[in-house]
Amino acid sequence: MAAYSFVSAWKISAPPEAAWEYIGDPLRWQLFWPGLEDVKLLGDASSSGAEAYEFVFKSFLPFRVVLEGRVTSKQAPRRLVMKTQASSRERGRSICRIRGMGSLTHR
Repeated sequence: MAAYSFVSAWKISAPPEAAWEYIGDPLRWQLFWPGLEDVKLLGDASSSGAEAYEFVFKSFLPFRVVLEGRVTSKQAPRRLVMKTQASSRERGRSICRIRGMGSLTHR
């Protein structure tokens, strides 16, 4: 199986605490992430022990990519780690890091 790496970087003109209001809540990612068409909450921390989401992405390619993500670590206001899965054979990990004022990296 081929390896795939996806890196997206955003600049947010706000201190980490203000940026965390958006980064810490994946349901708000559509507000600033072009190509993210839809986000659904599949399970919250109170019911399953971890937040779980479904993300639908659309790009210039003629198809959509659907990922399921489960939050494995949250360290407000600096870091969110999520295990992602596109199918039973494809797995990955997403990490959102806020680095100082106005800089965010998603990998």
